[in-house]
Amino acid sequence: MDDATWPAVRGRETEIETGEGKLYLATVIDLRSRRLLGYAMNAGNASCAAWPAWTPG
Repeated sequence: MDDATWPAVRGRETEIETGEGKLYLATVIDLRSRRLLGYAMNAGNASCAAWPAWTPG
């Protein structure tokens, strides 16, 4: 694959403190177009939030 067709994505998890506890936000963006490809929020473990953000549908 050349660089033009190779997917350039970046994932990020953020922990947000709320009055009711921690909220985890996971995002996946396309680095070329800077579009948001997916996101997910979870009140539990941060690692559990990332998978739904990446899964299409």
